[in-house]
Amino acid sequence: MKKELFYTGYDTASGENIYLGDTLKGEFYYPLLIQYDPKDQSYYALSLDHNSRDRYYELKDICNTEGLDIVGNQLFTVRPDLGDTIKITVDNKGKNFPYLSLAIVTEVNPKHIRARSLLENLSIELQFGEFLELRKHSDIADELEVV
Repeated sequence: MKKELFYTGYDTASGENIYLGDTLKGEFYYPLLIQYDPKDQSYYALSLDHNSRDRYYELKDICNTEGLDIVGNQLFTVRPDLGDTIKITVDNKGKNFPYLSLAIVTEVNPKHIRARSLLENLSIELQFGEFLELRKHSDIADELEVV
């Protein structure tokens, strides 16, 4: 099954492709799950907060909101290869590995990966679910200087 079949046709303000099943997170939003409504043939971002399950937004109305970022996907598993560029999607890895920073995969194990920060020459262990593959239209890794 090709992942491109699940592309919504929308991108985030930072240029990342938004896919069905993506989880978005932003400063003024609870985590949001991207779903499709076949009745009106539109994509929606449904709140994942248990107190606001009835809150939803049409994706076309919020996709370009600055600071609204993709932090996961409910449909696809991410299994990177050595040398892949990934985005850290958790905010508990310290100042050398900040939220949404980029890293290069240096080791892949069944339960975790190791990655080297593009900000510092430091390495970190990340569990699956703590990172996401890079999804920009252009290959940003070629433009960055690897430390």
